[in-house]
Amino acid sequence: MQEVPQEQIERARPKPRVLPKYKNPYEVQLAIKFLTSDNKKMRSPPYIQLANQIIQYGQNKFGDTASIWITSAFFHAYYTQNWNQMSDCVRVARQCQPKITERYSLYELQFLIDSKIRLKKKGVEDFHPYDARDMFDVSTHTTLMYRNQMMAAMKQVDLAKMYIRQVWMEMCKENCDIGTTMKLLEKTVDNQKQAQMQLLQLLSEYPRSPNLLRTYAVMSRDIDRDDEKAHQLMAIANRIEEEDSNINEELIGLFN
Repeated sequence: MQEVPQEQIERARPKPRVLPKYKNPYEVQLAIKFLTSDNKKMRSPPYIQLANQIIQYGQNKFGDTASIWITSAFFHAYYTQNWNQMSDCVRVARQCQPKITERYSLYELQFLIDSKIRLKKKGVEDFHPYDARDMFDVSTHTTLMYRNQMMAAMKQVDLAKMYIRQVWMEMCKENCDIGTTMKLLEKTVDNQKQAQMQLLQLLSEYPRSPNLLRTYAVMSRDIDRDDEKAHQLMAIANRIEEEDSNINEELIGLFN
């Protein structure tokens, strides 16, 4: 029997996976969302193990942000079922000065912890929270609140667009009513300001949301008549989507 050369043995050994260099917590959350998708293959132990490695990487690099610890807590609650680590993540997240929307997630996590404790006292050990398929959606765990705020902002944008169209229609009349035109302009400005405040608040919490950027771009184009700003925002939104797509491709490449 011939001996196998040492070099051949070394080449045959599986190489350790090198994680991508994530630039911000959002990229880590996107990777976790990808690896915890509803696909049965993606929910297999090797993928969950890789997701756990990415979680640990995010904690080490972005440990001063509450969002990464909230992501970790949800991951342990719905995938690893490690309630001790989940509780530790919630405790650390509270020390990182969470934002208002992040506090909502912490309330939800604390509710899960309390429910687990109550059931354990009753002798029930097998506790499964509700379906986790959408836990890592764009919301960074505050999907409902995010959608409500987004819908409110879009409603204000639509109202402002409606009033500005009425202004132009009134001004095109042969006998333009200045009083009516001014009232419509005031309503346009009021709705535009409210929409701008809501969108800026959302962008401060979700700066890499393409939908938010595109909504703001539409407002800039149709109401503010700032085509240059709208074009820049659209370009940024497209670039973010492209970067996120590249991250997904890198993750897929780890298993090839």
